Amino acid sequence: MKKWYWIIIVAIFLLTGCVAPEQTRKRGSLQKEDIRTLFKKHPELVMDVLRENNITVLEIVNQGVLAKRELERKKRLEAELKNPLKPEISPDRIFRGKPDAPITIVEYTDFQCYYCGKGARIMKELLKKYPDNIRLYFKHLPVNDLSRKMALYFEAIARQNPALAWQFHDLAFEKQREIAKGKDKALNMILDSMNLDRDRLDKDLSDKELEERLTKDRQEGDRFGFRGTPMFLINGVSVKGAVPMEKFEEVIQLVK
Repeated sequence: MKKWYWIIIVAIFLLTGCVAPEQTRKRGSLQKEDIRTLFKKHPELVMDVLRENNITVLEIVNQGVLAKRELERKKRLEAELKNPLKPEISPDRIFRGKPDAPITIVEYTDFQCYYCGKGARIMKELLKKYPDNIRLYFKHLPVNDLSRKMALYFEAIARQNPALAWQFHDLAFEKQREIAKGKDKALNMILDSMNLDRDRLDKDLSDKELEERLTKDRQEGDRFGFRGTPMFLINGVSVKGAVPMEKFEEVIQLVK
């Protein structure tokens, strides 16, 4: 608040040529009572100056918002480095990367989320760059029926062949727009293009355990305070959103 006082006062004096009160001139400096007196005598000046300099004011506000977000990110990072979040990873959950990799990334995502598609591409780049250091697990926070159905397909396909599940994962994100527009028809075209046992797929889809897995993923995300997608945990340290790759690498270096 103090910073805003001075921004407004300096702007008023510079842009309006306002004369300081007599006691201020004698002291040679502005005091709180001077500001209060000025506001009482000329309340319209504040809004006039803000309107005339709205772009500058907006830039200052945006800088403040970004600075606040970065400060919050750093505080969260420090707290989670000391006390990492602990996701549940069942032995039958498929992953990409080496089983003994020192870095475990858990990705919480939605097949129909645009930014999740960007996040998925970043994860592929990380796995390619650090093939011996990362293993990636995939969890689901679907927001609609279509993305929930796709999550169930992924888990059902994983039961018969993990490699095919990751193939489905890649195709699903690659063809997000087509699936959003064509829904089941577009989704079935993807499934038809894969070497799947469709009878087994239908059988596995009817297993209530898959629904329970998605429910547990949601509960875990809620417990960690996740309010959107994509979200990532790198050895228990959270990264929010499809941020640039260097942000992921920053955390990777810290948790090694």
